[in-house]
Amino acid sequence: MTNPLTYHRKSNFEKKRQLRNMWSEDEHKKFEVALTEYGPKRLKEISNAISTRSVSQVRSHLQKHLIKLKKSGMVSATNELQENPEEAQEA
Repeated sequence: MTNPLTYHRKSNFEKKRQLRNMWSEDEHKKFEVALTEYGPKRLKEISNAISTRSVSQVRSHLQKHLIKLKKSGMVSATNELQENPEEAQEA
């Protein structure tokens, strides 16, 4: 028999929350600021700027973010986010 003081069974809500681990508004804002500052290829710097997400989590979020932008027409399929925003304006 397990000790009830040391064992806690996770509820379905806790399990779903742990699996999804959704990004908070604050994390997403930090992501967007860091993405603008560092560009899409410097994932480690973006991860450090957010401080609560790993590089692989940032990579996954970036992929989903780009898909949303493409669907909304903000970024063309051939012209993904560029390393330097000034380059996009000149082209």
